[in-house]
Amino acid sequence: EAFQKALAGGPEQALYTFGPQFGKTGYAAFFGVRTLPKIDYSSPEAYEVFLEGPDSPVRKWIRFGADGWRLDVAQSMGDDATDINNLEVHRRLRDAVTLENPDAYVFGERFLDAEMGLQGTDHVRNIPQGGEDGVMNYQGFTSPITDWLSNVRVWNNAVNIPTEEVMEVMWETY
Repeated sequence: EAFQKALAGGPEQALYTFGPQFGKTGYAAFFGVRTLPKIDYSSPEAYEVFLEGPDSPVRKWIRFGADGWRLDVAQSMGDDATDINNLEVHRRLRDAVTLENPDAYVFGERFLDAEMGLQGTDHVRNIPQGGEDGVMNYQGFTSPITDWLSNVRVWNNAVNIPTEEVMEVMWETY
């Protein structure tokens, strides 16, 4: 609903990133998919509407009984359709989740080094933690294992990765 109002020129435009640099759609979207507009977290209203407000989807679904949140393409959430302030977005999301259920789980899908998403301090519980409780790390697990088992990289480039190298990549990442 908020996005439809933004498209119509309403004040909800502040929640998203619009501009001619985004081509035909005129707004930033995940991987250019027009049904996946990117929220602009440089806007304080975005935090209220989507994460922290009592009627925000994050808090509402935890209250309804969801066990947590899975963040798709977690490293791409931030200010102005970028990853700027990514960890701050995740920490605030984690804080909002914890307000509703301290045991709820925030899980991030990350394509790059996942360490950043797991570092920091959980401000609500005052314990060392980042914005995510756990991650699905393609660079550190899925990609090396798939490359090793198939002898083919993601983009169909032939590879021959020794077992020791796969173990080294996984050790460094985890």
